[in-house]
Amino acid sequence: MLSEIFKNLGFYDPKNLENLFDDDSQRESFQRMTTDWNALASLIGGGKTMLTELLGVEEAFFVLNMRGPAPFYLAIPKTGKLNPEMIRQAIPSGPELLFHEIPGFLLIVPDWNRLAGKSEEQIKRFLNQVAPKKPKADSRILEALESVKEYPVRLALAPPEYFAKVLRDTRPMLTPPLERVDLALTAENFRWFAAGIDPVQLEFACHVEAASEPAAVQLRQTAEVLADAAFGAWQEYVRSHENKMPTATAEDFVSIFNKSLSELSTPENFEQLKSVFLPQPQGNRWIVQIDRDRISKYTELAIPFGLQIIELANAEGKRSQCVNNLKSLAIAMHNYHDTYGHFPPTFSVDENGKPLQSWRVLLLPFLENSALYEAIRRDEPWDSEHNRQFHDKMPPVFRCAQCRQGKTNRDTVYCVVVGDETFGRAGERGIKLGEITDGTSNTFMIVERKKPVCWMAPVDISQEDAYLGVNQKAEGIGSGHEGGFNAAIGDGSVRFISEKIALDVLKAILTVAGGESQNF
Repeated sequence: MLSEIFKNLGFYDPKNLENLFDDDSQRESFQRMTTDWNALASLIGGGKTMLTELLGVEEAFFVLNMRGPAPFYLAIPKTGKLNPEMIRQAIPSGPELLFHEIPGFLLIVPDWNRLAGKSEEQIKRFLNQVAPKKPKADSRILEALESVKEYPVRLALAPPEYFAKVLRDTRPMLTPPLERVDLALTAENFRWFAAGIDPVQLEFACHVEAASEPAAVQLRQTAEVLADAAFGAWQEYVRSHENKMPTATAEDFVSIFNKSLSELSTPENFEQLKSVFLPQPQGNRWIVQIDRDRISKYTELAIPFGLQIIELANAEGKRSQCVNNLKSLAIAMHNYHDTYGHFPPTFSVDENGKPLQSWRVLLLPFLENSALYEAIRRDEPWDSEHNRQFHDKMPPVFRCAQCRQGKTNRDTVYCVVVGDETFGRAGERGIKLGEITDGTSNTFMIVERKKPVCWMAPVDISQEDAYLGVNQKAEGIGSGHEGGFNAAIGDGSVRFISEKIALDVLKAILTVAGGESQNF
């Protein structure tokens, strides 16, 4: 069943998988997970076998006991197969639980540390107060459980008789938009509720029984009022969030999620759900049945939004990885400055001024890649016969996972902007901290390039191309990230910059001594 849902959502489409996952191993792992549902179902079946055969648990009741000292507990009927000692050993450690046996049942009661320091006799007295006699189920509960007997997981609810009396005597009034709901009448009309769940087959049934046929109609009307009120509150929440589009990456994800909810939360879809979950009564009962066909039908509504959200979540992870890469490069830049008294030049040169190696190669000793640094002949050009063998040995710190261009082990988008006014300087040495008079927190150090280059190549972004704006030219500033690019700032921090940044603000942050002070 899970495989069918993922197929409906388009997760088996090779193009979608290519967008969602970086490499073949991730795609293969996902496909194994989604196609191994039968194996998982067998595992669940094995758990059921362990419960029934090894522990001897054939039934278990979750008991709400509002009048006792313990508001809820688990009651397991004793059978010839029940193994209380094995149950004690099987339950994992966590909140302290008390095990207590009474005629016909094993009780498992949460302690909440009430009995810390109490004597054994005091603990026994407490447990006897919880269930002083064999629990006796209300006949309505038995009817409710019988209505969903074919399901392995069954839930039943029947309010006590005094509950309706209390509501009749107090006549509580609800505030708008629920003022039309008569709680006392609803309690009188309601007999029981039952739910059955099959987690393997992904099937669900819900039965509600009223005191009479007219009572069933009244209950459905009340349920419809509650559903309409809930939908109204939900739409108000969605409307209040759908237009919030902040620039922080985590909030971008929330914004897209809220937008997807808004597009799904239409009155038409809501009416369709109501027709399923609030059907017309059959006699004094109304029944909701959810099977595979209906689940598949509803998942189809979420296909475009599910893919969009998953893709964005994947992009968010890649953006975070990119941020971490830039932070590492920024730290290496400052460590280089601490060692040599200046930042690395954009590229080293030979005695004739011909470019040799990129600043990325010069940073290798400060990125825990000294062995690679020593293997490269730095007195030869980056593309000499000897140095070409290292083109495909780019350290992962230079690779932005969101970049879909170039070769994974060779090409990088991390560049500096080279010019008389910017951070990047060619020659024997790079710029010094003292020369960044606009302030390191107001100056770009490393940015992303729209078209990647070989990591060893003495190629970056020219000042002229950078001044054109974001995503305006292949050789200029840009990225594969949605809506902007990541940049390492001169103080070592990393910021996400919107592609809509004003040109005058962009130029101000690119210059190191322009006299501007921009907040961004």
